[in-house]
Amino acid sequence: MERPGLVPTAEWKLKRFKDKWQAGETPSISIGQGYNLMTPMQMAVLYSTIGNSGKVWKPHYVKRILNSQTGETFFESEPELLFETKIIDPETFFLIQSYLEAVVEPGGTGHRANVKGKSVAGKTGTVQVVGLNKYRTKNVSMKWREHAMFASFSPAHNPQIAVIVVSQNDKIGGGGKAAAPIAGKVLERFWQLEAEREKLGITE
Repeated sequence: MERPGLVPTAEWKLKRFKDKWQAGETPSISIGQGYNLMTPMQMAVLYSTIGNSGKVWKPHYVKRILNSQTGETFFESEPELLFETKIIDPETFFLIQSYLEAVVEPGGTGHRANVKGKSVAGKTGTVQVVGLNKYRTKNVSMKWREHAMFASFSPAHNPQIAVIVVSQNDKIGGGGKAAAPIAGKVLERFWQLEAEREKLGITE
């Protein structure tokens, strides 16, 4: 069972650490630092929500189960809209999508996820395992080293796919070098398959 994520609040910090919330923590938390916790699936839901301008869709692991002999459908997942946030204006979502698209453009930290002919929105990041002095990590055990990540969706507006890649205990050089190229390959293959499906007239 997936663990619940965490977006910390003043009440949570007071209960957990018996310490008051500091004003400087709010901007840190808002950009994903601090005590934030989430699984890759929760991250995928978050970024698909950004791409869908506030619509939160329920994720599922299985699309359809067929009888291999007859082709009969035993089970099929139906899209389920959980809710739609109204606290962020559509214009703000469009602006965020555009900024994330710039991350994947030439010169951006996520440029290695670029897919020719398709727009990609994404963000590189680091997932801290334990508190480490960033200038003294050479002799640290691999199991304590930070994870590199890249979160993305494509196209940048009205997306069809979201991809999250985590490079566990990264030793390559961060989300831009370790995770973004993998996401780019997944996205590229997705669009290749979509083009093939279109040629064959497959619409579902």
